[in-house]
Amino acid sequence: GTAGLIKLALECVTPPVFHFVSSVSALPVGEAGEERIYALSPKEMAARDGYGQTKAVGERLLFCAAKAYGMPIVIHRPSVITGSSVSGVSNTHDFENHLLRACVLAGKAVQPTSFSLGWICVDTVADFIAGVAATATRAGKLEEDPKHEAAAAQTHQARSAEGDRSRVHVYHLNGVGPDLSTCVAELRRAGHTIEATKPEAWRGVVESLPLDERLEPYRAMLAGIRWPDPGLVSVSHTNHRARSVAKELGCPGFERACSPDVIAAIVAHMREVGFFPEP
Repeated sequence: GTAGLIKLALECVTPPVFHFVSSVSALPVGEAGEERIYALSPKEMAARDGYGQTKAVGERLLFCAAKAYGMPIVIHRPSVITGSSVSGVSNTHDFENHLLRACVLAGKAVQPTSFSLGWICVDTVADFIAGVAATATRAGKLEEDPKHEAAAAQTHQARSAEGDRSRVHVYHLNGVGPDLSTCVAELRRAGHTIEATKPEAWRGVVESLPLDERLEPYRAMLAGIRWPDPGLVSVSHTNHRARSVAKELGCPGFERACSPDVIAAIVAHMREVGFFPEP
């Protein structure tokens, strides 16, 4: 795991730059996170699911290694990584893809809603991480969340003891969409009949779907979606630093996943592999 990789890196005469692919799920819920290190409180950790908790713990392990040994680290926090912007090849285990599949199976989707899938294309993420990794000097000085006084005190002590040798850089690779309505429109263009349904009726729609091997692990989560009202703007984490670096590296735009051609390519791939049934 992460701890084992940290130990391996520290066996080097000069610790290499450690790149950690985290997630925006490691950030406090309902807060516009910044590109810096956070120390989640027990209450904030409890608000996260197991996936987000493991990412948050991984970040803290690296933070401690940076403080204690001066190991430079780069933390990449993507949002929902979706398919390739070129081929549309995407992960059929992603929750968001199962949501689209449920809409196809039921022939219904919640509309109107401002529900966003938060996609960012996998090739955008890969190009960014590879580009930053090729420029190891991008690791900057260690930053700590000032809201957590205890952690800030520990940071001050560590800096005094270690001569401020520790370095870390954080990048947010978070997409802004597309919203569900945009994806449903593309499914309709692909020939699927999907009617609008109200948010309060969605649970019944999902629970009434026939037994399905692929659906079962996700059925409860799909049924429990909390649908935001139309026009509501989702909390978006700041990513100014990441966007600036992406521009320097010539990476595809973070909004690429919102374009109709990319959504169409993803839908086509899902049909090709049999994840979406034919219309």
